Amino acid sequence: HRYQVDAAVKQIGGVDYSYAVNGDGQKAAAVIPAAAQRRALKALLETLDPASLDIRDDLIALLSQTQSATPDRQFDSEIFQTQGAGAFDATGAAVVASDLVLRQLVDPGRLNRVQEQSRRMTGQLSVSELLRAMLDRVSVQRGEAPRLAEIRRLQRYRLIGDLADILSDKSLSPAVAAIVEGQLTEYGKALAVK
Repeated sequence: HRYQVDAAVKQIGGVDYSYAVNGDGQKAAAVIPAAAQRRALKALLETLDPASLDIRDDLIALLSQTQSATPDRQFDSEIFQTQGAGAFDATGAAVVASDLVLRQLVDPGRLNRVQEQSRRMTGQLSVSELLRAMLDRVSVQRGEAPRLAEIRRLQRYRLIGDLADILSDKSLSPAVAAIVEGQLTEYGKALAVK
C-alpha cells in the first residue's frame, strides 16, 4: 500500500496548485480543505491497525527473509531490515509498514505547512491535533492481545524516536519544534502515570 500512502499523505498540509503564469487563466494555489486533510489522516492512521499488520502464523512459515544467491540490487530493494536474522520477522514487517506512514506525517516541511495553514485559517488541521491523533493511535489499548500490543509498542517507539529526531532538524520551524516538544513531554507524563 506504499503508493497509496504516498498519495494520501500529500493531502496533509497539502496545496493544490498548477504552474500558472500571470494572465493564463489558471486558478491560484489552494490549500487542501480541512475536511479532506482530516479524512486523509483518518485513513492513514487506520493503516496502523495492528490487527491489519499482524501476519497469521500459518503464513509466517511460508515467508523467507534470506537471499539464496549472489546479491541483486533489484532483490535487495524489496527486503527490509530484520531482527530475525534469516527468519522472516513479522513484527519487523509491521514496523516497516507503519514507518511508511509515520515518517511522512512527521516530515519537517509537512509539519511546517500544517502549522502555517492552521495559523492562517480557522478550523484547519493543526500540528497539535495531528500529533495527538498519531500518539493516540500508537498507544496500547486496554485488553489488547499481547501480539498486537507488541506491534503498537514498536510503532510508539518509532514515532517517539522520529519526533525526537526532527527536533534537531534545522528546517523545522521554532513554533513547530515547541509544539512537538510539548506533545512529547505531555505524552511522557501520561505514560509515566500508566
